[in-house]
Amino acid sequence: MDFARRVSDLYSKQPAMLGPLKSRHLRQHAGLPWVALKFAKPTPWLVKNARKFNHQNKLGFVVTLAKRVAESRNQSRLSELSQTKPSLF
Repeated sequence: MDFARRVSDLYSKQPAMLGPLKSRHLRQHAGLPWVALKFAKPTPWLVKNARKFNHQNKLGFVVTLAKRVAESRNQSRLSELSQTKPSLF
């Protein structure tokens, strides 16, 4: 079992996306586009809680980066990420 699978099994993806957005340390933000691209689903819960804590701009930036990577790799997550972006701005 690879590391990515274990992480996805152990943790809920939504709080894993939201938690580091609260941090002021940029090192914790570095992996978020990868998490968004591989695991996190753009759910209403994630958008609502990002707005609740005033992190919708950070989340929008992370989703934009993940979307750019998905475009360059022609990944299937592109449509899912594209649906999230308008609800953040």
